Amino acid sequence: MKTRPTLLAGVALISLAVLPLLPAAPAYAHASGLDSSPASDAVVAEAPTEVVITFDSPLLTAGAAIVVRGAADTDITTGPPVVDGPTLSVPVDPAAPDGGYSVAYRVVSEDGHTVEGEFAYSVGAVAAGMSGESAAASADADGAESHTEPWVPIVIIAGVGLVVIAGVAGALLLRR
Repeated sequence: MKTRPTLLAGVALISLAVLPLLPAAPAYAHASGLDSSPASDAVVAEAPTEVVITFDSPLLTAGAAIVVRGAADTDITTGPPVVDGPTLSVPVDPAAPDGGYSVAYRVVSEDGHTVEGEFAYSVGAVAAGMSGESAAASADADGAESHTEPWVPIVIIAGVGLVVIAGVAGALLLRR
């Protein structure tokens, strides 16, 4: 009755040979924006002295960039971007005039993935072109980045399916 141990060893070897061929699902530790100051689409009474974006995971200093632009595409940043753990900040001109401002940023999460986004805020009053539909259409810092990979569920289902098939085949062969 050496058939069962030989059969079991064969099923085990096939499973061990097939499983490493399945791609591993990647870890999704990409940073996503959680909050900003000023907040996305906010109308603030006074011009801020800095713009701060807080992410859900730590950032790398290399590759970090943030630009704050006002009317006529004027850059109001007054210093380099600063990364402190999960926070990206940049000083801005507190004497900047009332109006609409756009913030564009790029960061690199600890896993090396680059994340880019943008949002808008206004100082004094809602600026022309920054209200209603255009403000709703602009990306915000509240996780507007998309990291969905459509093939991941297919790979997971295929991997589970192969393991189940190998298990059922092994069980059926052992019953004989």
